[in-house]
Amino acid sequence: VHARTLKCADRISNLTDLHRDTHPDHKITDYLIQTEQYILPMAREVNSDMVIELTDLIKERRKILRRMMSAGTVALYSNDAMVE
Repeated sequence: VHARTLKCADRISNLTDLHRDTHPDHKITDYLIQTEQYILPMAREVNSDMVIELTDLIKERRKILRRMMSAGTVALYSNDAMVE
């Protein structure tokens, strides 16, 4: 349980520091997908507050990426396929 809690806390920290000026958009997208697939289920098992924090961070990062897409300044890649 402690290792999973630490993994979730680490992901929260990493998502907090995940910015477009330091990471390519496709990497951010992949990271968000991985977080939803692997880390959120783990968080559900260990701490409901971490689920809320992770969900909020994912939502906020996606909102930023969508805003950039609608402005025509970004192309998102997921699993080597372009998403427009």
